[in-house]
Amino acid sequence: MFPFTDCPLTFSQLVLSSLKDSMNMIKLHELGPWLSSLLLLVTLLACDQQAPVSAPANQFRLLKRIDSSATSLTTSLYFYSPDNRLIRTQTQTLIYQVSNLNQIASYRYDERNRLIMIESQQGMTLTKRVFTYDEQGDMVLSKDSSGFSNSIPLYTAQQQHTYRYDSHHLPIQETLTQFGAYLLQTYHYQYTYQQGNVGQVTITLPDGSTSQTTYQYDDKPNLWYGQWENAAMPAVFSANNVIFDHQHLSYTQQGLISQRETSYPANARLASKTTYLYETY
Repeated sequence: MFPFTDCPLTFSQLVLSSLKDSMNMIKLHELGPWLSSLLLLVTLLACDQQAPVSAPANQFRLLKRIDSSATSLTTSLYFYSPDNRLIRTQTQTLIYQVSNLNQIASYRYDERNRLIMIESQQGMTLTKRVFTYDEQGDMVLSKDSSGFSNSIPLYTAQQQHTYRYDSHHLPIQETLTQFGAYLLQTYHYQYTYQQGNVGQVTITLPDGSTSQTTYQYDDKPNLWYGQWENAAMPAVFSANNVIFDHQHLSYTQQGLISQRETSYPANARLASKTTYLYETY
């Protein structure tokens, strides 16, 4: 037996076959150590020619997202700093036979690399979300405001989210308060975890009534875990990816979502598809 037999030997087997044909009746043992050395070299060369091992999932980041439906096409590009922080996104939305919309969002971080602000502009419309953290580093407050582009942009508060965490730094309660043109309204969300994912959300509406939503997940890694800039609850603190009704997920070799397709047999115009493209870093 020769070493490295667990390596694919397609190339070395071809060489062996050629050697055997050319040597005809010469016995292998008569060639002595010369043939053994040659076979070892060929085996090593075959191993070197294998395809490189793919990078693990945690070395990938989102490069492009494409959302398509019967009425629109949206393409989002993601840009990162040298230390792998998302700093800007560019989004173009084509509403068929209507208009073409462009949006640019920028991301700001504090000295501890925590996201503290997202600012975006679409035409003359501005939106801003500001994040606040407690002493433990948990994001406890986010405020949304909107305004219009001017020499001095003016923003009006729209809503805010407050969060309460358990001892494992997982959000267990969220309170949404709406301002602006709406009457002051408050919504409460209670999160229950199962096997590392948000399995159930109990919602208390402003009138005091409640409703519950349960979620199903795949067994693949959630690339956006803990990233408020790319996702919202319950996806931010779920280890796996949410599977919604009427959806089918496709994956890359690393287990990342490559496509999310939504279909409604009763109404094909409601169908949509989201495609994700990644890059290594």
